[in-house]
Amino acid sequence: MLAVILRLAALLQPSSGVNAAGGGLLRGTVSAVRLQWYTLRGTQATQPPALHGRVQKAGPISMMRFHPRLHKPCQADWQKWVNTAAMRGNLTQADLAAQQRPPCMSCQVFVNHKYKTIYLRNAKVASSTVWYYFGGGCGDEAQGCLHVWSHPPMQTTPEGAARPAFKPLDQLSEAEVAAVWKDYFVFTVTRDPLSRAVSQYYFLLHSNLAGPPGCREAAEELSWDRFCDSPLVMANFCVRHPACCHNMDTSAVEYKLLHIAPQMPCITTPDGRLAVDFVLRQDHLDEDLQQLMLHLNSRPGVPKLDLHLPIQSVHKQQRCPSGRSLLAPRHSVGPYELVGTQQMVMFAKEQFCTVDEYFAGQYAHCKAGIASYFADDLRLLYGASNSGGL
Repeated sequence: MLAVILRLAALLQPSSGVNAAGGGLLRGTVSAVRLQWYTLRGTQATQPPALHGRVQKAGPISMMRFHPRLHKPCQADWQKWVNTAAMRGNLTQADLAAQQRPPCMSCQVFVNHKYKTIYLRNAKVASSTVWYYFGGGCGDEAQGCLHVWSHPPMQTTPEGAARPAFKPLDQLSEAEVAAVWKDYFVFTVTRDPLSRAVSQYYFLLHSNLAGPPGCREAAEELSWDRFCDSPLVMANFCVRHPACCHNMDTSAVEYKLLHIAPQMPCITTPDGRLAVDFVLRQDHLDEDLQQLMLHLNSRPGVPKLDLHLPIQSVHKQQRCPSGRSLLAPRHSVGPYELVGTQQMVMFAKEQFCTVDEYFAGQYAHCKAGIASYFADDLRLLYGASNSGGL
């Protein structure tokens, strides 16, 4: 218990580096008692986030995380992380410390100019489910579809195209982006960090190839026990074993880093205040989507968005297929679709039926490990009131 308490004390230390500058530090008092309860007490590992619903928006997220002309510092930070991970020996203490924090990663910012909405999308929080609820990549803003802000919509009216908001993002000044952000309704989805960590582990293990020589054996080091101590082991593995990791629409290392990135930097301003108007919860998605639609359709001067699409879970991982919890001696291998092609990939040896089992018994230390890595997310989701100033 003493070791866990010491870990908690370290967890409450402020962040540093480019990542902190991009994501911001939470201002005000952190609810240490609530965070301590969450991290140390009881058998139930996960709790619904306290932060949800209508909130007070303070401004945009750090523009270096999504603006094409301002992203170089963020890009340089994660590239430095990758280069350092590839080094052998001669690492300074500063290098070693930098390898223990997630690097600055780009944020996925989706927009619909017709309905004046912005969607901030984090990985492994039911983000694809919400994206498909709004039509996915259909490209037609008239249907409510969201598209990446740096990409032009497929269909617009001449009148709409003439509006400043329809200028390509790389042609908008920071002031113009801030004005759009203020005018549009910004929403996001969040997820309990412990539950999200289990989902990240399963999902990212599936992008590890079993076919190339030596890859199946090498992947045995990627156990839940190691992942929960530092999710960055997934990206480090791909740096050291590039042939064993499938390249998606980006490099395998960048793909892993994007999927283990904390939630906070992409939903808060650089000084740590909320950058959204509404927060949905992954585990209360049906009711929160209903509330979101009520808010979207109550804005004067904005067209009503008429969506009657079913909520369909996307990329949902099947755990506990046998109906009972199992811990196999090693990972298994099986077919899995990666970017439209069937590949033989790794399936986790830990097949537990509840999230709590990943943080109990021999894995009790995993609470502190995940809480340390996602410290800012815990502060945001559990130690803050629903207001713009945290």
